[in-house]
Amino acid sequence: MEHNLRLILEDADLFPDGVLQKDPSFGWPYYHARKLHGKIDLDLLPNLASFLKDEPRTFLLRQFEFLTSREVLGDNENAIKRFKQALGRVNSLLDTSPELKDSRNQGLLAALVYYELKKDIPVGSFLRWVLQNHLYLIEQSSSDDLIDIFDKVLESRRRTIFVSMPFGKPKPEDHYATIERICKEVSEAHNLKPPMKVERVDWFHDGTSYEIDDKIVEMISDCGLLIGNLTHCNPNVYHEIGLLMGKAKAEGKAVANMLLFLDESVTDDRDKFVGFNLRGIKQLRFTKPEIEFVPALKENLERFFKLKS
Repeated sequence: MEHNLRLILEDADLFPDGVLQKDPSFGWPYYHARKLHGKIDLDLLPNLASFLKDEPRTFLLRQFEFLTSREVLGDNENAIKRFKQALGRVNSLLDTSPELKDSRNQGLLAALVYYELKKDIPVGSFLRWVLQNHLYLIEQSSSDDLIDIFDKVLESRRRTIFVSMPFGKPKPEDHYATIERICKEVSEAHNLKPPMKVERVDWFHDGTSYEIDDKIVEMISDCGLLIGNLTHCNPNVYHEIGLLMGKAKAEGKAVANMLLFLDESVTDDRDKFVGFNLRGIKQLRFTKPEIEFVPALKENLERFFKLKS
């Protein structure tokens, strides 16, 4: 294939740009591969050099064909710029994941570029999934299969609720039990498959060793919704809420996916205090959990997960 592509991409007299763009036998991916071939500085992309070294034309064409078929690149000149930028970001990503540096799996690379271009899905989540499941050890994978499987994983994670809460105090434990119960009831009432899943970091066991801060960041990054318990003015809760707010801002989202609440039945005024940076954010405040918190929580969950109009 590389030999045939040499003629097609390099002989502009025999195959003019317009022919590559419009002829059904070719298409815009051929044009994009022509325009980018020979214009990638491998010194700036050392982690990707092996992919481009042996069959650069075939590599570029296959990447553009796949990304165009997935509709993250269009039939336009801007696709070349966006693809180059995505390659640069993936190269940097591989610096943080040395396990992937020896991979020659073009399907895996195409999937990484795809998630870099598809901004509504975090590429970091996909990368963690690849590493945790040792998928980088596979010599060749189908990009479509990787993406289709991970999209199913994401569907489950979007219904995962991370509860940020103080530990060692009775009321937050009761609140957590209430959240678990209501999520189960809502899932059953709407026949959700997969159902809502409630997590807290001290209950998370996956059989691996990790720094607790790293696990918190991962769980917050991957969850569909964070429920923050502001009762007792806990600094860790504030930190976790701040992480989610910073992530939302970095992704250009107007609001973070979070629901905050405060149990005002606690007796100490210090336990009812809310920092000034969170006071202006909507919160569920209550003194009677079953009468006030439960129906409000249920309504907010149904609205957030678009289970009711």
